[in-house]
Amino acid sequence: MFDDLRPSGSAPRLLVVEDEESLREVTVEVLARAGFDLVAAEDGAQALERFSEAPDSFALVILDFSMPVMDGAECFRRMLAIRGDVKVLLTSGYGNPEIGTGLDAKLLAGYLQKPYRIGELLKAVGNILGPVA
Repeated sequence: MFDDLRPSGSAPRLLVVEDEESLREVTVEVLARAGFDLVAAEDGAQALERFSEAPDSFALVILDFSMPVMDGAECFRRMLAIRGDVKVLLTSGYGNPEIGTGLDAKLLAGYLQKPYRIGELLKAVGNILGPVA
């Protein structure tokens, strides 16, 4: 199932930010099996720390909207301040994340409603990063 989704050349590096441990683990496993290089974080503060270490190394950040310590909207704003062209796929189980946050959806690379299926995740990542070979 995953062999035809492997990126050609060097594997794009993705940062998966999800406070729900089981969802984070499944997401990382699925994307790793699809051939991506993964870094994971359990909240926005940890994500920002990992992103800050090598901001240009990440092809995409998959970012949960609602998290403890630092929510997705604040984390995204801070990432944009570090690297203005960062690609972020925002995920949420609460519907439209723009409401009441001041988050500009035009700055996002994509949005994925939770719960999502493996195929939806892979399609969303492919839509952002381009076709995977």
